[in-house]
Amino acid sequence: MASPPFTTHAIAFETELMEKAEEPIDLDEVFLDVARYPMLDMEEALVEFIRKRQSKWQPDLVVPIGSPAGVFVAQYRDRLFPKETPVIYTGMGKRRLPEGALEQNAAFVGDSVDFQDWFRDILHLAPETTEVAVVLGASPLERYWTDVIQQDCRPFTNRVHFTWFNDLSFDQMLHRAARMPPNSFILLVLLMRDASGVSHNADEALKRLHDVANAPINSLFEHHLGLGIVGGRLYPAGLEGVESARIAVRVLQGEAATNFPPKIIGTLPPTYDWRELRRWNISEEQLPSGSRVLFRQPTVWDRYKGRIIAIFSVCAIEAVLILLLLANLVERRRAERSLSETAERFRSAANAAPVMVWTAGTDKLCTFVNKRWLEFTGRSPEQELGNGWAEVLHPEDSSPSVKTYEQAFDARQEFAMEYRLRKHDGSYAWVLARGVPRFAESGEFLGYIGTASDITTLKQAEERWRTMVESAPNAMLVVDASEKITLANVRTERIFGYTVSELIGKPVEMLIPKESHANNGSNGHSLFASALLGTAELHNKEVAGRHRNGTAVPLEIGLNSVKTQNGQIVLVSIIDITQRLAAEAGLRESEKRMTMAAEAAHLGMLVWDSDQSYLWTSTEWKTIHGYAADEKVRFDSLIDRVHPDDRDAVGRVVMDAFTQQRSFFIEHRVVLPDGQVRWISKSGRVEQVGSNGPLRLLGISIDITDRKEAEEAAREVSGRLINAQEDERRRIARDLHDDLNQRLAMLSVEADLLGQMEHKPEARPLIEDIASRVRGLSTEVHKLSYQLHPAKLEQLGLVTAARSLCQEQGRLWSIPVEFTHDGIPRDLNRGAALCIFRIIQESLQNIGKHSHSTHACVELKKEGDEIRLVISDNGVGFDMAMAIRHGGLGLVGMRERVRFAHGQVAFRSDPGRGTRVEVRIPVSLEELVSS
Repeated sequence: MASPPFTTHAIAFETELMEKAEEPIDLDEVFLDVARYPMLDMEEALVEFIRKRQSKWQPDLVVPIGSPAGVFVAQYRDRLFPKETPVIYTGMGKRRLPEGALEQNAAFVGDSVDFQDWFRDILHLAPETTEVAVVLGASPLERYWTDVIQQDCRPFTNRVHFTWFNDLSFDQMLHRAARMPPNSFILLVLLMRDASGVSHNADEALKRLHDVANAPINSLFEHHLGLGIVGGRLYPAGLEGVESARIAVRVLQGEAATNFPPKIIGTLPPTYDWRELRRWNISEEQLPSGSRVLFRQPTVWDRYKGRIIAIFSVCAIEAVLILLLLANLVERRRAERSLSETAERFRSAANAAPVMVWTAGTDKLCTFVNKRWLEFTGRSPEQELGNGWAEVLHPEDSSPSVKTYEQAFDARQEFAMEYRLRKHDGSYAWVLARGVPRFAESGEFLGYIGTASDITTLKQAEERWRTMVESAPNAMLVVDASEKITLANVRTERIFGYTVSELIGKPVEMLIPKESHANNGSNGHSLFASALLGTAELHNKEVAGRHRNGTAVPLEIGLNSVKTQNGQIVLVSIIDITQRLAAEAGLRESEKRMTMAAEAAHLGMLVWDSDQSYLWTSTEWKTIHGYAADEKVRFDSLIDRVHPDDRDAVGRVVMDAFTQQRSFFIEHRVVLPDGQVRWISKSGRVEQVGSNGPLRLLGISIDITDRKEAEEAAREVSGRLINAQEDERRRIARDLHDDLNQRLAMLSVEADLLGQMEHKPEARPLIEDIASRVRGLSTEVHKLSYQLHPAKLEQLGLVTAARSLCQEQGRLWSIPVEFTHDGIPRDLNRGAALCIFRIIQESLQNIGKHSHSTHACVELKKEGDEIRLVISDNGVGFDMAMAIRHGGLGLVGMRERVRFAHGQVAFRSDPGRGTRVEVRIPVSLEELVSS
C-alpha cells in the first residue's frame, strides 16, 4: 500500500534492512491500490502482471506490508511464488491474517487492535464526552474495520452516541468536524478513499481536520503525534517495520521463517501532545500514570537555567571574595609597615573581583571604586570619588540610602542596604551594598570598606514570591524563625478580621493560638517550630483559629518550610472550613435519614473502600444476601454468593465501574446458604475519596425475586397468547387456502367453461366479468391466507420467506426494499423464525403506511449465538417519547414477541431522520411450545 500508515511501516522496514544487511539487497516493490481498484478482475490482472515480471526474476523473500497485501499474498501465494519462498506478513492486525497463512515457511509481525482501549482512553481524558465521531473511508478494507469498530463500541453506546463518517465525502467530513456538538471527540482510524471515490493521504487529511475541528482528535498511530492528535496508547508502525526487517535479514541469511513465532507489537506507553492538552483544556492530572508529554514549551528555568545557576554561583563567589577581602584587610592592619605594597595588592584583587568594591575615608568621602564598579556605571574614577557615587542612585533611593550610610558611619557600625543604581545603559539595577568600618591596630578609625552586588534577579524573584502570596486563592501567611508574621495577603483579612498592616510583625499566635495545635508538633514544639525544624507532618492540619472579635474559627492549614538567604521561614496556607464542617454535619444527618429511609423501603446499603478488606453494610443488605447481622463481610468473598451463571457478567460490570469510576446497574441471582435462589437488583457508583484517596464503592441492593417471578409468569402468559394467536391464524389460513380458496378456484374454472359454451352473444361479457372477479377474489383470499400464516416460512425457511416478503411489500408500497443476509441457518427453530418474520412484516407495513420513505433496508445476520435483524428507512421518522406515551400496539406487539423469544429489541427514530429497529434473538433457543 502506498499511503500512511503503510508507508511509515515500509520506510522503517527499508531503512533497517539496508542498515543491517551484510550484502547489497535488490528491492522490488509492487503496490496494491485497493482503495482505487478493489475489484476481483483487477486482482487477477495484478496476479498476471507479477507472474510475467517473475519470469525474468524470482524473489528470495516476500514481505507483504498491510492487511490488503497480506490477504492478497496468502490467497495467491501458490500461483505467484514457489513453495520454498519464505513470506513475512507484517503491518497488519492478527485478526486479518488468513487461516493457515503461517503453516508453510512464513512468519508474522503485527498488532492486535482493541478499539475499546481507545474509547476508554477518550472517556478517561474527557469524562464528559457524549459524542464520538469515527473517521473512516469507504474502501473494502475500511468497510471491514467499520464493522469491527461498530462491534467494539457497543458496550459504550449507553453512554456515548457514535457518528460514522464512512458514508461522507471528505468535504462533508470537514464540514461535520467543524460543527460537532459540545462534549465531542473525533477518532481518525483510516482514510484511504472517501464515499465520493476520492483517494486521500491520511496524514494530510489529519492536518486538514485539525485545522477546522471544534473537538479534540485522536488516532491509532504514533507518527500522527504532532500532526494534531491529543495522544494516548499509540501503535508504533515504524517499530513493526524495524522488527520485520531484523527477521528478514536472518531469513535471507538462511534461517527458516517458521523459526520465528508470531510477534505482536503492542502499543507504546501513553504519550500526549502538550499543545493539544492545552488547546482542549485537558488537565495533565487526568493522564494515566507514567504518561509522557511531548512538545512542551520550555519554562523560564528550562530556558535560563544556566544563567540562573551562574548568577547564584557569582553570588557565592562574591561571598567568598568578600571574606577573602576582609581577611586581606586584617592582614593589612597587621602589616602597616608594608602598607603601600598591601594597598597595591588590594587594588589588584579588588579590580579582579567579580563584585563591586569601594572604600571611604574618615570624612565619609569615597576614596576608591574597583574596575567592576566603573564598568557597571560606565563612569570614570573621578566621577565616582568623593560624593560622586550618590549621583547615580535612583532619585527615590538617594536620600534614604545616604542617610543610612551616614548614620552607620557616625556609629562606626556595619551596615547593609538595598538601592537602585543607574547602569551604563541608563537602566537601573537593584544593588545590595554592605560596609564594615576599618580600624588600625591602635584602634584608630581608618574609614570604611564594602561591596555592592547586583541583586536584580533576586528582587524580581522576591516580587514574584510576593505576587504569588497575594494572588493565592487561600489565605496565606509567611512566618519567620521567631514565629512572627512577615507577609500576609488580603484573604487573611476576611478570615481573621485584621488588616494586613495590623498583622505584619505580630506573633502568629494571635491568629492561631498554641493550645489549638500544641499536640500536633513533635517533642513538645508548636507546629510552626516543628515546621522550621522539619520534624512534623505539615499538611491538612485542622486547628482552631481566633477572629479579631474573639470567636473561634475552624481552620485547615498547611505549612511548608522554605530556606532563604535571611534564614528559615514557614509559608502557611489557611482555609476557613466553617462551611465544610457544617456541610459534613448536614451530610451525616442526611446519611442517617437516608439509612432509615432505605431500611424502611427494604433497601440494602453497601460501602467499601478499596484499601480495606472488609466492607460496611446495612442490616437489610445482610438479610437480602443471607448473612448474619453480626457477620463480617469481605469484599473478595461477595462473588461466592452470586449464582455461577451470573458471575462473569457481575465481575465485568464491577470491574468496568472501578476502571472508569462510574455508575453501574445489574440484576442477578444469589444463592443463599440454605440453597435458596433469590433475584437481586444492584445499583451504585465508584468514586475516588478526596484528591489522592482510595476508590470507594457505594451500592444499593433490592430483593426483586417477587417481581422476577411475576415477569416470568407474564412472559409465559404473553407467550401462550402469541402462540394461541399464531395457531388460530394458521387454522384460519389453512381453512382459507384448503377450502374457500379451492372452491373459488373451481368456481373460476367452471365460469371459464361456461364462457366457452354456446349462448347468446350478449351474455358472454357478463360471464367473462364474473370469471375475472372470481379469479381476483381467489387471489385476495390467497394473499389473506399468506398474511395470516406464511407457508413459505415453514417450507422454504426464514431467508426465502423474508426475501419474498420484502419484494411483495416493496411492490405494494412502491418503495425499494433492500434485503441482505449472512450466515442464517436453514433449520432455525420455528419460534425464533416466526418472531423475526412477524417483526419484518409489521415494520414494513409501518414503513409503507407512515414513513413516506424512498428506500428501506432489511439486514439479517448471524453474530455468534444470536440472530441480528436491522430494519431501517430514510423516512420522516417519529417522536419516540410521544409514541411510548400513546402506547402504539405495533411497538408493544413487537416488544412482546421479542421478549417471549428471550431476545432484545431497540427502536431509534427522530423526526426527519428516519427509523431504525434492531432485534437480537438467541439461536440456541428451544422450540417455543404453545399452551
